[in-house]
Amino acid sequence: MPSTARGPKGLPTAPGYWAMPRANISADGSLVVFDSNMGLDHRLGYPDDYADVYLIATGVTGSTHGTQPVSWAGLINSSAFGADGSGLHKSSGCDGCDDAGAISSQQITSGDGNIEVTASATPGTLYIGLNNANNGTTAGEIPFAFAIWSTGIAEVREYGVYRAETRFVAGDRLRIAYEAGHVRYYKDGQLLYTSTAVPLYPAFADTSLWTYNPAAGQIATIDQVSITR
Repeated sequence: MPSTARGPKGLPTAPGYWAMPRANISADGSLVVFDSNMGLDHRLGYPDDYADVYLIATGVTGSTHGTQPVSWAGLINSSAFGADGSGLHKSSGCDGCDDAGAISSQQITSGDGNIEVTASATPGTLYIGLNNANNGTTAGEIPFAFAIWSTGIAEVREYGVYRAETRFVAGDRLRIAYEAGHVRYYKDGQLLYTSTAVPLYPAFADTSLWTYNPAAGQIATIDQVSITR
């Protein structure tokens, strides 16, 4: 109900609809638009519809938040592929050596986020996980990772230390998630393991690619990777 209280000069305290600033933010967080009548009040004789409109660019780009394909950077003995560029395979180096890999250009800077990889039909041997430092291509330097083996086993490994495992087939989705201060591992949305360690920031997708035997058709391959932040 309207207030019956009185303000200065005996005016009603409610200044009217157009005296109230209104704001809206774009879906991607990149723009904020708002209007205000700069304090002009119809109670003092100013027109109700006198308004200024402001547009603010937040500096956040449309691709910064939400779920998106990983864009690979710092490629060593590896190549990106696929329609969205989120696939990755070993393109040179030693077969069985952890001398190839790449990191995502996107980062999880704080709060919740995850990376998710779609298992390949012929993955070879590789590690993929979340890391807060780019120390090269070795598997043991990734704090939170899935070790994916050509035998169809995916192991949870943290700095190379075994934690848990599951079987997978082509098309299964393996996810490493920062959630409410925890690090959790999932297969097809089902919780596999919760780490005793805490998330590390800023976090990016990190890989270590091992298998490289083109003559036998055996190459470490990641079909598709997404990042949510």
